[in-house]
Amino acid sequence: FKDGRPEQRLEFITAKTFETGLIQLYYRREKTH
Repeated sequence: FKDGRPEQRLEFITAKTFETGLIQLYYRREKTH
């Protein structure tokens, strides 16, 4: 990110974390059944 916009990077990290969290929740639910 050379144009100096850290909020874009933060947005990307948040999206990735959210995605991973959903996947983990899904797998955890699958394991309990």
